[in-house]
Amino acid sequence: MRIRNPNPDEPDEPDEPEARPEEYEDEPEVTAGHVEPDGSLTFRVSSGVIGVKFAVAAGLALIALIRGIGPEFVIGLLAAVAVAIYALRDLLGRDRLRADPAGLRIGTGFGAHRRLAWADIERLRLDHRSRLGTRSELLEIDAGDELYLLSRFDLGADPSDALTVLEAMRPG
Repeated sequence: MRIRNPNPDEPDEPDEPEARPEEYEDEPEVTAGHVEPDGSLTFRVSSGVIGVKFAVAAGLALIALIRGIGPEFVIGLLAAVAVAIYALRDLLGRDRLRADPAGLRIGTGFGAHRRLAWADIERLRLDHRSRLGTRSELLEIDAGDELYLLSRFDLGADPSDALTVLEAMRPG
C-alpha cells in the first residue's frame, strides 16, 4: 500500500524495496497447483472433496440401514457402494495432472497415468458449459486422438488458473 505524500514539494519515494529480484521477473507466479521438489507442478483432488464423498457414502449406507430390509435397503446400499468407489478412486488416483518441462502426466483412473510430451499436445483451452442453470468450466487437453477434460474438483484449483500456469510452462 502506498500513501500519497501530503507535501507536493518533496518527491514520492517508495517505502518498500521491490519484493522480487529482477532475475525472476520472467518466471510465472504459481497461483494454482502444488510445486514438487523436482520443480514439477501437480494438480490433485482436494482432501475436502474426498472427505465429502466418503461422508455421502456413509450417509447413504446409514439411511439404507435405518429403512430396514427391502428394496430401499438394496438401492441405498448400492448407491453407498458406488459413491464409496468413486471416493476411493479420488483417494488412490489423487494426482490428476503433473506438468514439467518434458510434458504432462495425466491421471486416468485408479492410479493409472498417461504421459504426454509437450509436442503431443495439440491444444490447451477452457471448455465452458451451461447446463441446468449452472455454468461449468473444464480444462481441455487435446492430444490428437485423445481428449482429457479436468474440472475444478479434479485439479483442486480453478481451471483458468491451471491453464495460465500450463501455458507459461509449455515450451515454444
